[in-house]
Amino acid sequence: MVADQEDRTRRLIVDVLQIAINSNPSDRESQLLYARRQNETAIRRSVETELLECLKFPTIAERFEEVIEAHPKTFQWIFQELKESVHAGKDKRWSDFPEWLQSGSGIYWINGKAASGKSTLMKYIYMHPDTAYHLRKWAANYCKAGFFF
Repeated sequence: MVADQEDRTRRLIVDVLQIAINSNPSDRESQLLYARRQNETAIRRSVETELLECLKFPTIAERFEEVIEAHPKTFQWIFQELKESVHAGKDKRWSDFPEWLQSGSGIYWINGKAASGKSTLMKYIYMHPDTAYHLRKWAANYCKAGFFF
C-alpha cells in the first residue's frame, strides 16, 4: 500500500512539473491536474483511515473504563488558581495546572505512590470540561487523545 502510494505521488509530481514547464497549459490539462489532485487527496484519506483502523483493538477502552469515577469535588483543586503562599519556597506542592494548559510548555508531570489516585485524577482531568476551556485559550483548534495503561 505504501509503495503504491509512493508511485502515485511520484506520477502526480511528474505531471505537475510537465504542466508547469509548458508555459500555456490548456484547460484540459488543468482539469486533468485538478482531477489527479482530488484523486490523490482521496487516496491519502483512505490510507489514513486504514492505518487508524489497524491501531484499534477490541479492548482499547477497557483500562479507561476500569478507572473509577472521582467524586465531583475530590479533584476540583486541580483547576483552582493557586494562592501566592503556595508558590513560595518549600510550600510549593504543584504548579498551576490551568495556567499550564493555557500557556505552558513541556510535560505536566503527575506522580505519586501506587494506588494513590493518579489514574483517577487523570480520568477526571481528561473528562472535565475545564480542560477543554483552558486548552482553547492555548489553541482554538486542538486534538485531545488519551491512553490509560
